[in-house]
Parts: sequence; structure tokens; C-alpha cells
Amino acid sequence: MSANQSNLSSPQYGYDFVVATTQASINTGLKEYLYSVQEPEVILCYVADQNGDPTILITLAELLARTNNISPFDIPDGTPQTDLRVDAMRNALFRVAVRIRLGLPPGVAPTALPPVVTLGASADKVQFNTLCAELQITQLLFGPAGSTKLAWNNWKQPSGESWHFGSTVDLVNADLDKELDTPYFNSHPAERQALLNQLENLGSNTFGLQQLLFDLDSAVLESTPQIEGFDFGSPAGGVLKQVFVGTYFAQMKQNGGPVLAVQAVSSSPDDSSLQLTSFERQVVPPLDADGNVLPNPTPAQAEAATLTFLCAANKHALPPSSPFTWNWAETTDLDGLDGVIAINRNTLAAYYRDKLLPLVSSSCIKSNMRVEPISGGMEFDYQFQLIPGDTPQSVVITDTYPEDPIVLTIHYESVAGDHTEDVLGFMIEFNMHNYYTCTVAFSDDTITIVQGLQVNLAFRNGSAYFQGNVVDRTITDTFVLSVGQDGNVVTTATSATKRNDVPPPSFSVAIAPTDNPNIAFEVADYAYQTASLSLKPIPAQDIQSFVFPGGKVFTYKDIRFSKYQDLVSSVTYVAPDAAALTPHRTGVPVL
Repeated sequence: MSANQSNLSSPQYGYDFVVATTQASINTGLKEYLYSVQEPEVILCYVADQNGDPTILITLAELLARTNNISPFDIPDGTPQTDLRVDAMRNALFRVAVRIRLGLPPGVAPTALPPVVTLGASADKVQFNTLCAELQITQLLFGPAGSTKLAWNNWKQPSGESWHFGSTVDLVNADLDKELDTPYFNSHPAERQALLNQLENLGSNTFGLQQLLFDLDSAVLESTPQIEGFDFGSPAGGVLKQVFVGTYFAQMKQNGGPVLAVQAVSSSPDDSSLQLTSFERQVVPPLDADGNVLPNPTPAQAEAATLTFLCAANKHALPPSSPFTWNWAETTDLDGLDGVIAINRNTLAAYYRDKLLPLVSSSCIKSNMRVEPISGGMEFDYQFQLIPGDTPQSVVITDTYPEDPIVLTIHYESVAGDHTEDVLGFMIEFNMHNYYTCTVAFSDDTITIVQGLQVNLAFRNGSAYFQGNVVDRTITDTFVLSVGQDGNVVTTATSATKRNDVPPPSFSVAIAPTDNPNIAFEVADYAYQTASLSLKPIPAQDIQSFVFPGGKVFTYKDIRFSKYQDLVSSVTYVAPDAAALTPHRTGVPVL
């Protein structure tokens, strides 16, 4: 099951729109961050306390002063204790030294690296693997008490391998300066400028920025790497478990930790578009065909998990979080896809309702009819009006999906009539009944709008009687949807067909008053001409102004309606510069 099953209008959900980012996309962005980061190495040197334990932290410069410029990182593994360099370390009370540099391990293709982040059941924390461009550990190990035996150890992450620690890290939302004056964005100027350009498209509405961050101070060690010959029960192992994670994330924080997402939350939304006013996060794990969570997903299936933003627009109430029963992305989608955005079919239908109502009012024709005798004879006077611009009596967003593609119906009806008698007691009667309907249907990548207008005329002159449609017209407008590069939904009118089921009216004079045989014809012809002027095709430009949430931020593609008529589009984040590890992803998603 995929995004084609999106059913946000179900009572279980009700969100205006959803933005889902795949774990694969998050990891690609984090690997690009580690690829581009220019952090210096961090070196921690520990000498023995009075108990001989490595608890006293000194700088490398201080250690070099004690050892006559002998660095512990230059002494090969297994160097005998008789070596003058090892002896210098012993005399300096050296015990452990660690050298760490953030980045991607050399000699390993990015696609062969483990995921930096693994999404779990909670949207408030993630599993985080600490990848290092350089990791080296040295140790002077003493033998048992009373022994003079020493062992020198030096482990260095070799090219082609990744020594990484696993940890859990909280995710937090934090306010973000509108000028993006933060350590992260200041160290990523191209991304900062691209994001500022995107935010300009929010217009003059008041909005506040929030960012989704890793809470780097919350990291907790969960697992240690497999390093040949290394014992995490040793003094060096104890130091690593105690300080590595904190040191790693402190260094990341100094450069401005990576930003997972930016949310532009409007405080005074324009109701003519979808502007984010509240949201909640949810992780959608890999699901099977029946919507059940896979207990042991493959690595590829795990990468299709999504960090999903459940969004309310225009100050609508945000429904509570509810587990989805479909995958937003499948493993076959991951190449070239970063996520999915889906818009509730009811939300979209309401948007088109508001767009169409001013257009269709001209076809809502009110009837006025008056017939009265002229004093002293068999003649009568008549007056009639057809007045376009009335208000539909019924506007309904349907709930007949997925069997019926119609999402919106608009209905108008007007009845008018009058009658009189001539001096001989013959009944003269006119009745006019006007019907207008408009339906909007969503299917595949197409919006179909069908308008129908009927004018039914009943005329009685004594025993002569006529009733029938003097106007029966249908217009079908078909629009194919795509997304322009500026983020707008482009509606291309592919066809506009008209059908006239009743020709211009003509009546037999036998049923018209003998002294005025053209009355019925006049009424019918007037109705026909008025309807011809009123019932017009829907101009494409009048319904193409809908902007996707976060317009001009994503690159959209594959826009279509789901089985349940939600508007769904795959999204790809656009690189602000060319320094990318993979061709399809970089940058910070903006909601």
C-alpha cells in the first residue's frame, strides 16, 4: 500500500494536508552535512590520577611538553615497553588519548554507510549513528598489580570501515530567527539564501519560523562499535563510553547542528490558500500490504519509513494523531523521491467551492412572471424576467468516494408562475422552472467540472397546454493538473464541450392566444438567450491559483489523485548549490 491509498478525509484522520519525508532523504541530507562539515579534530588526553585511573584531562600541548614532543598518536600499535617513546608516555603518567573528527569515513561509498538516523516508534527521538572521518584511540595499559609489564595500544579507523557509536537523540522544535541568523545557517550561506528566497513567497502575512532540531545535549549512548582487539572494559573503553558521545555532539553543536525542517507557521492566514497554522509529528514505520507494522523490516524497507507532519491550515482544529494504514513511500520509490505531500480531498474541494461560487452565480437564474387581464376584453398583459446572479441553495462536499469521483455538487432551483382568466373564463397560465447544477470530480490527474442548466416552461391557454424544456444545456470542462516550477498547480484546459439538447424554441400558434400568437415563443426565446449568456465555460485561470503548502520550496512531480481523491505529489528537495553527494537531495524542507 502506498500514497495512492491516501484517505485524509476519513474520520480517523481529517488533517488538511500531510508532508512526509523519508528516512532515506533525512539520511542523505545528514551525510551531505557530514561531507561538507569543516570541523577540526578534537583531541582528548588523559593522565593518571593518584589511583592510576585515567581521569585527569590535559591538552595535547601539555602532554607533548611532558614527553619531549612525542605524540601518542605516532606510536604504532604493539610498540614494546622498552621503546623510549613508550617510556616517555609512562613517565608522563599517560593513560588514554582519543582523536575524533566529524565527517564521513574515508573509503566508504555514502550508499554503503549505515544510516545516520533510524526513525523509531516515537516522533520525539531517533537512533543516531555517529560517523567519523577520523577516529583514533591510544592506550598505555599496565599489567596486574605488582607487575611491571606494559602494553601499548593504538587503534585507528582504517579506510573502508566505519567505527560508529549508536545513541538516542531527542527531536525538538525551537523558534527560528526570520533572518536565519543561526550558527547552522551562517555556516551554510547558500542554503540560508535559498531558504530566505523561499520564505519571501509567503507574502505579507504574519508568520513565525520554527525549526526541527536534534537536541544534541540529550544524546544517550546505546551501542558501541566492533573494533578488532579493542576491549570496552579497558581504561580506554571506559573513557570512550563516558566521553565520546558528548564530545561528538558538542563538536556538532559548535558548528550549528543540522536542521531537519523549518516550519513557517502563519498567525493570520489568508483563507484563499492553505497556510500552516498548527502541526504535529508522527513516524510512519514500514507497513505490510494489510497496513500492519513490519516487525523486522529490511534496511531498504526501513529507509522508506517517514517522518510525517500532520498539518492544519487556516486555523482549522488539528485532529489528534492517528496511525496511518498505508506507506507514504515504497522501497521502489526511494530513488529520486524525498517524500510526499498529500492534501485532503475535502480541503481541496472546499477550496474549489470557494473559487467556483462567484463564477457559477451567473447561471443561477431567478424567474419572475406576471400575467393579468386587460380590462374589458379577451387580451391580457404579461411580464417576465430572468435575473442571473442568484445564490445556490445547495453546496455539498460529497462523501461517496471512492465509488463516485464527484467531490462537490452545487444546485440551484427557481420556480415562478402566474395565471389569470379572460372574460370568457378561459385560463391563461405561465410557469417557469429553472434548474442549475455544477459537479466537480477528481480522478487520476484530472479535474472535471460539469455544468447543466434547464429552463422548463409550462403554458396553458384554455384547453391548449404545453410543457417542456426550452433550455437544456450542458458544459463539460476538463483540466489536467501539473505543478509549475514556482510551486503553483497548473490547470491545463484540455477540453470544453457544450451540448444543447433543445434547439431554439418554436411553438405551434395553435396553443398560443389567437390575438397574440408569439407570447409563448417570446418567453421561451428570452429564456434561451439569457441561458446562453449565463452558462459559460469555467476559465482555467480562475481555478489555477491554488498553491501547494510550502510553495516554491519543493520540486513537485507525479501529481495525481489518490484512490480516495486526496491530491498527492511526490517531492524532491532542491540543492541550493552543487555540492551534493547524490543528485536528488539536499537542503532543508520547509512547511
